[in-house]
Amino acid sequence: TGRAVSAGSIQTVAGSFETVQVEITGNRLFIRGQMDDAIDPVFLRATAWLSVRARRVVRFTHQTFSARNGPLARDSYELASLTLK
Repeated sequence: TGRAVSAGSIQTVAGSFETVQVEITGNRLFIRGQMDDAIDPVFLRATAWLSVRARRVVRFTHQTFSARNGPLARDSYELASLTLK
């Protein structure tokens, strides 16, 4: 499932950008006997900040969660440089 959650300015290494923040979530069934509820991801949340001026995503985060222990991993990416033509 995806939805736009907000609009606003964010600062990255590459500069300041007006963005639309989009959140995407998903899950899968936990299969008892085939998955470990402590380490297998069953839920994910990804957030992207889209910039019209940059014509791309300028920041992106991705999180995964297990059924029992909660957060497993969190990755973050940010635009470091940009040259517009």
